[in-house]
Amino acid sequence: MWDLKDVLNLLGTPGHEARRQAQAGEPDPTIVEAMARAFFVSSWADEWEEADRLADEVDVEIESPNFMGAELMNIAPETPPEAIEFATNFYRDIERSNNVDLETFIPPGEDEDFNRDEFGHYLAMEGMGHGVGWYDSHEHHGLEIPHTAGMETELAYAGDPELLEILNDLAEMREEEGLER
Repeated sequence: MWDLKDVLNLLGTPGHEARRQAQAGEPDPTIVEAMARAFFVSSWADEWEEADRLADEVDVEIESPNFMGAELMNIAPETPPEAIEFATNFYRDIERSNNVDLETFIPPGEDEDFNRDEFGHYLAMEGMGHGVGWYDSHEHHGLEIPHTAGMETELAYAGDPELLEILNDLAEMREEEGLER
């Protein structure tokens, strides 16, 4: 139960809007956006690597992004709305599977050890099974994180339609050459 002191304290602290939304049943938008970006960029980069591999197999040059020394988050296209929807569902899946409100993991007020972007990013990375997570550099959150099982792959095509066309063309070339996958 909130008393006036709690409400005034909450309204006077950074992130109060996100907490208000969470209390109204809305996922924290900063965490969701960070999850969405991680899901999209990871799948986008994976699919471009697959396109490069297929192009090498059929001995075709394609114009793909240069990942050498690049920060993928900075060179990937804008995060598509489909990734936000995917991340929102993932956020809710975490809450359902743990019977918890993720807002309870966010310290009130300013906490230099807690960053919503990082929290969302690393929850998504854990969900994709990338082997990195929040607890690599923070206290373990104790959450069971559902695995996405590659469902985020389709997000790459939503944010970069040309990529799907390239992959389809390369798959067709492989078939024509009788190469097996």
